[in-house]
Amino acid sequence: MSVSEQLFIKTSLSREKVAKLLCRTLRMELQEKSQRFYLITSEKSSLPARFGGEIQANRFSTVNGEADDVQAFDGYPIVFRMRSTASRAEQVRSACEVARKVAEFHDWPLMLIHDLDLLVARWSPEDGWQKFPPGTSPDIEDIELWGEGRSK
Repeated sequence: MSVSEQLFIKTSLSREKVAKLLCRTLRMELQEKSQRFYLITSEKSSLPARFGGEIQANRFSTVNGEADDVQAFDGYPIVFRMRSTASRAEQVRSACEVARKVAEFHDWPLMLIHDLDLLVARWSPEDGWQKFPPGTSPDIEDIELWGEGRSK
């Protein structure tokens, strides 16, 4: 079964600009194919080989005006969908390292999610890191855990 990590990014910058900035920050290789932007590990990267993903527009938001459609990652227009052919544990470590480096070098609010299913952590330049309890959903049923600070 394929799993992925998602780093949702709140910025007004374009996907292309974010991809270029992340390429430098993470010391990864940027590949562009038909207006799609991919970051993959390079020899310069401190991340393990076989790790990378696509910088995409956030099309996962389901807000359509109904309160029960609210999700934690609404309002984050860009997502870095990360995958690895290494072990699951290595993929998680790499995704956490990516989130840490992005938070260190950019003042963007971030949200790290596993498989669009489980909230891992949120970064706010004003408040720092917030880790979520295991099993926290980005859906409405756990809004009491992630709702505060969601729209900062």
